[in-house]
Amino acid sequence: MNDLLFEIFRLRKSFGSRRQSCFDSQIDGLASVLATISGVKHPYALSVSELETFCNTTNIFSNGCSGWTAQPSSHGPYLYRLQSLSTFLRSIRWQAGSGIAKEDPDGAWIIFKNNVRSSGNDWLQLDSYGEDEYPVRTDRWWNCTWWTSLELKPDTILKARKIGMFSNWVLPRTVLLRCSLEFIESAELAHVPTVIDAYLQKIFEPVPESPVPLAGETIDLSGDDPCKGVDEYVIKPMPIGKIEFCPHNIDSVMRASEGRDYQENEASLEKLISYYKTL
Repeated sequence: MNDLLFEIFRLRKSFGSRRQSCFDSQIDGLASVLATISGVKHPYALSVSELETFCNTTNIFSNGCSGWTAQPSSHGPYLYRLQSLSTFLRSIRWQAGSGIAKEDPDGAWIIFKNNVRSSGNDWLQLDSYGEDEYPVRTDRWWNCTWWTSLELKPDTILKARKIGMFSNWVLPRTVLLRCSLEFIESAELAHVPTVIDAYLQKIFEPVPESPVPLAGETIDLSGDDPCKGVDEYVIKPMPIGKIEFCPHNIDSVMRASEGRDYQENEASLEKLISYYKTL
């Protein structure tokens, strides 16, 4: 599997340079730092501690949203994001007295689901529980999050594959987020994803830098083979008062009802490599 991941890294660097050559010097700088980590040939092999060291050393991801200002106005009325519960809990500064703590995902899940039932609304206001902005700035070495105009519910697993996620990346306790497209555009928070933004990702196809792009594009994994997907954006931190969230159970019945299970394994990585070779 490691050889396949290295080939993905090599191909991504090659077509990334052809499409977004304006970032070549920064990519070379990241490669120089990566080369100092013993035994690591690509960023997908970094351990949690190595990843933190790499990101703090380069400091490039803390800048966030290095690309062109996006114009997602043809889509709407929301942009959406999918996140695991544990990552979601680490992304927010929770209000004292909210009962929510990143160390207690079980307790947080119960509170969220109970409030969904009592309100009769699948979507909850994030500022009823947290404060400041999303994602919170505390000890953060990354400074943007990934969003799409594709509504991620219902058929969440199928749509996760459409935005470039393998089935096994969608965990049983998932949180969907949405934010008004009108607000995102007025605040100029949306940017076109670049090879810098996606340096740590296995699945990414950069859009060409010329003519000036207005949106990124996912790789769709919902079919037998990877293909071009839907629009995607990287978003700067935003006030949590502008965000709603939906705690969403992904159970075995839902997985079975949404078609073929497309997990990250050698076969799926080989298909991804074949797709990358066409770019």
